[in-house]
Amino acid sequence: LSTQSDILNSIRSFFLLGFSTDWDQVIDTHEKSRCTWFVRVGLPNTFKLCQGLVVMFASFVIIVQSKGTIDLLKDFTSLMVISGFDNIIFYFALNRYLGDKLCKQARKIAGGEYTISNGDSTNGINVVRFTFVVILLAMFTGWGTLLRMQRNGDIFDSEFPDCGKDNYALAFKEFYDKKCYGGPLNTIECKYEGGDCATFNTAYPSCNGEDLAYLNNVEEELGDGICNMQFAIEQCDYDGGDCCNYDIRQSVLFGDGKCDGGLFNTEGCLYDFGDCDSFHRDFPDCALNDESLISQSYAGIILGDGICDGGSYNVDECGFEYNDCSKGQIGGDIFINGVISRFENAIDFKIWMNAKTTKLLVEMPYTDEFGNYDALGTNGTIAGYSFNSSTLTWIYDEKMDKERVQHKFGQYYAAISERMAVSGDGSTVAVGSPFYYEDNEIGRVAIFDFWGEIRHDHYVLNGKEDNARFGYHIDLTGDGTHIAISSPRSDSYSGKIQVFEKNEESSSEKLWTQLGTDIIGDESSDIGYYYVGLNSSDGSRVYFSGSSTQLLIYEFDSQSQEWIQQAIDDLVTLPFSVQQPDVDSKDLITISADGNRFAVSTYKPKNAYNLETEGTVTIYDYSPGESSWNRFGPTISSDENGFGRSISMNDDGALLAISAVDPNCDGKNRYEKNQYGGTLQDGASDDLCGTGSVQLYRYRPTNPPWRPFTRLPQIRDINSQRIMETEHQVMENMILGLQVYLSGDGSVLTVSGYDIDRDFGFVKTFDVKELYYIDCIIDSPERIGNDEQCWSPIEPEYTEQCGYKGGDCPLPPLIEGLNDCKVYDSGKIGDGVCLDRLPYNSKECNYDGGDCLDPSKVDEYVDEYPDCLVLYPGLIRDGKCNDWLPYNSYEC
Repeated sequence: LSTQSDILNSIRSFFLLGFSTDWDQVIDTHEKSRCTWFVRVGLPNTFKLCQGLVVMFASFVIIVQSKGTIDLLKDFTSLMVISGFDNIIFYFALNRYLGDKLCKQARKIAGGEYTISNGDSTNGINVVRFTFVVILLAMFTGWGTLLRMQRNGDIFDSEFPDCGKDNYALAFKEFYDKKCYGGPLNTIECKYEGGDCATFNTAYPSCNGEDLAYLNNVEEELGDGICNMQFAIEQCDYDGGDCCNYDIRQSVLFGDGKCDGGLFNTEGCLYDFGDCDSFHRDFPDCALNDESLISQSYAGIILGDGICDGGSYNVDECGFEYNDCSKGQIGGDIFINGVISRFENAIDFKIWMNAKTTKLLVEMPYTDEFGNYDALGTNGTIAGYSFNSSTLTWIYDEKMDKERVQHKFGQYYAAISERMAVSGDGSTVAVGSPFYYEDNEIGRVAIFDFWGEIRHDHYVLNGKEDNARFGYHIDLTGDGTHIAISSPRSDSYSGKIQVFEKNEESSSEKLWTQLGTDIIGDESSDIGYYYVGLNSSDGSRVYFSGSSTQLLIYEFDSQSQEWIQQAIDDLVTLPFSVQQPDVDSKDLITISADGNRFAVSTYKPKNAYNLETEGTVTIYDYSPGESSWNRFGPTISSDENGFGRSISMNDDGALLAISAVDPNCDGKNRYEKNQYGGTLQDGASDDLCGTGSVQLYRYRPTNPPWRPFTRLPQIRDINSQRIMETEHQVMENMILGLQVYLSGDGSVLTVSGYDIDRDFGFVKTFDVKELYYIDCIIDSPERIGNDEQCWSPIEPEYTEQCGYKGGDCPLPPLIEGLNDCKVYDSGKIGDGVCLDRLPYNSKECNYDGGDCLDPSKVDEYVDEYPDCLVLYPGLIRDGKCNDWLPYNSYEC
């Protein structure tokens, strides 16, 4: 079109309107001079010829550089407008769009006639044809040359000499599309992709250059809401914030040398900018990008700092929070500041855990509102924590300062914990004020819902006798509906015990009514001076200290509405540790929920009169037929110093937890203070050092009679440590076992302690089945998991219940046809020799693979033991102990 309308037509016009033609008539001029011809004919057609040549050259470039049909059509349309602009103006003039005068002139030109001589006509045609051929040759030659230069990148290289010919193909595709592709094109040598990356580079000035030439489609990828790990680098703002948001990157915690959890510890944030590389390397299966781990609730968690924060990191795949948590720990550590005196190393805090292990109360009698130790005890605090099952963490719930309680319920003479009781469900708290003064020193007890508002005075029980010290010791039942209160100085030091019952249906003034009559002590017996307790299920039994520190037990008779004393076959003397007025002995006495079993610890603090500190624990059981109490099995003892520091029994009395804390390492504990003045007893120690263990004992009817409560072996954690052993506390420099609590069903163990290095108290809660082999009942639990070689183990040590000797032995091999036969040496099955011991000679192992007879088919039986099925009944009761199963079993 350009060739036809501009180039060829202009050449044709030179011949048709040559100077020798009647050009003057065609253009309607009367002056036929060369000057006029040049101005009116020569110059315009020369311009038109040049225009055609320029358009033709531009078309070469457009065709060669075109990236698509649409762009090509757009460019050609533009060229057509330029090329045909004069024709368009002529058309407008011809149709009167530009006025009548121009219309007449245009029509005259359109309808004009002119003559050409034959010679001129022939010459003109030849010239035109020659010109057309030349133009065609020039066009194709030009196209070919440009195409070759374009394909070789010569044109690109001439424009961008330092960008590199190798990048031409990519540049041809990406240049001038108004989007920043990046890669090798977003460099100063390539003029930042020909200007396409100007906007992008303003937003991300460092996300370019030769070092980042591998990054492609940068403008589309960055900030698209999807993390692309290629762009998770500092120069590209971590994929425009898609991989690691701005707040994380600007935090002082980012890359501070500590492995922060949550959003910090993700692949997009480069594992806390390298701080968590070792964590990721050690635990590659920890799902760091899981929604449960990158939620806001994990802000502030530091992995590997020794503090268990709890939550989704506390799993095996994440190394139990990078070894911060112990295997089986529920929730995180509850750490408590300001609970130790700097002058005498006295650790002062106490815990109460509810039976379902969902609520925890921590009493800090000398901790002020800023978390500092206050020796005057003017701002003590009670803190509440509840377990969040969604985040698997303990949540600080509510606190109540001591001044608030004092204002409501009177003055305290001693630490609040010594006059405090909490119901088993954790909902009800009672605080005794035995020295409360109102005209006279009558004492009072306040009962309230800790998790709600403090109730009105209807929840306050007032003493009725001067100087009786009403509320000196108190205890609540599990549901908080019964309370026992001692008044040890009542009736001239005889003492009095009262039990009150909550009656929601009664009038508000009689919300708490006395159950039965008063229990009055003998003359000067001071009953209830050292201890008072209730069975948690219904409060039908009350336990309290009598004269000479004897433990007395009374049961409520519903018919007579009286409290009846129960007989005890052996005098139960409270330990020396309890025989102090300001010591709460609930840690040393524990009672089953139904009240049919209790245990007493003889924990011995260190002093000049008590050099041996190995305590004991004695268990007593109620015999309904005899209506009396009897010792249940031998006394439990240990060679560990401070054994029996705290004991706890579950509701059915089948599990018993006992802690041991060396009195030489626990500072100035409350058992080592002088009765008056609070100074340290002679010979006692206030040093702090790593100590503490917790042992768990289990009762089963099938246990041997010489150990009805059998100590359970501990399970080693992922670091092959037993966290409830003293060696672990020495290594960690902490004190463990100041208090222990078993949940009602015995599935959860709560332990308190003190971290010496970090200077705070703590509370830890554990799944019992993750700490102890709960069904492994053996004579020597210390043999389980002691790293000894596995030499032909047998039942009961080599069983699933005992972890196949605590992991010291390999798992049992599979035996073809005997899938349930779990033995260490499968070669002994069916070897022709009867191995008469379990598990070999069992039904599961086809009685040693057929080598042994079925004991149930042996003609001879053991008298008195019909369930004792053995191959050789004569071995039973033959004067020799055959210490293997089934001979040494409950059935035999």
